Amino acid sequence: MKRRIGGRAPAMVIKRYNGRRLYNTATLGYVTLDEVRALAEDGVDLVVYDAGTGEDITQALLLPLQ
Repeated sequence: MKRRIGGRAPAMVIKRYNGRRLYNTATLGYVTLDEVRALAEDGVDLVVYDAGTGEDITQALLLPLQ
């Protein structure tokens, strides 16, 4: 179920919890949607999962970015 980019695991995993809180498992802290978008724009290899279902929601979360 985990998405792999170029045959390797993403460098950063973000989990979205109820209430739309985003938790960065690399830094062990909460981040904002703007911060996640900035990381993606900077080319950071990341993936966002729904903490409840485990579903990869990266594309749906970042789609408004385009």
